[in-house]
Amino acid sequence: MIKDISIFFVRKSFLLIAFFAFLITTSVKSQTDFNVGTGTTGNDGLTYPCPLQDFYEGSRMQFLYKASELSALGMGSGNILSLKYNVTALNGFGGDIPQLTIKIGQVSTTTLSATTWEATTATVFGPVNYVPTLGVNIFNFSAPFNWNGSDNIVIEICNGNPANGGLLDYTENVSIPFTTGLSFNGSHTYRADNLGNLCGTATTTNTGLQTSRPNLTISWI
Repeated sequence: MIKDISIFFVRKSFLLIAFFAFLITTSVKSQTDFNVGTGTTGNDGLTYPCPLQDFYEGSRMQFLYKASELSALGMGSGNILSLKYNVTALNGFGGDIPQLTIKIGQVSTTTLSATTWEATTATVFGPVNYVPTLGVNIFNFSAPFNWNGSDNIVIEICNGNPANGGLLDYTENVSIPFTTGLSFNGSHTYRADNLGNLCGTATTTNTGLQTSRPNLTISWI
């Protein structure tokens, strides 16, 4: 009988330890949102940078977020699950953003050039014909992106209808707050009409102030 009671308590103790270990692990791995950027005003319907653009028929954009910025917010190595942009005005936007695609990569680059593109290693969203809405727009990744916690992050957003030649296929940009006066080039934007989808374009002509960068929320584990 004593032996049976001892085995019972050992088993119960093991189950309790396993349960609390599970709770601790779940807590450590809980999802956290990090807001990068503090600007309160941003682009209007015709200006850039704007990650959700429709003033031109196609675009390719890159935005640089430094590891030092993310670390200062408390973000470390781990999986990025989604990005969020806050749309504060729809302006004259209508229809959709054709074949919106989001890519992400880790780089040692500390400022974006106006004459080259950074390599992005993973397509994490799209292509989809996307319709922005007022408020927070969430872009859930098709698979988590593992950030090493030390490299800078480049987010690339591109779009365009491959068959837009000769069509009137644009309206206006939605407004998204951005941070101005960065000490480095945090944005690089190219946009054009009648050239189809620009996700693979090698053209680098920049539009908009490169030291302004859209505010962003990163969902991370």
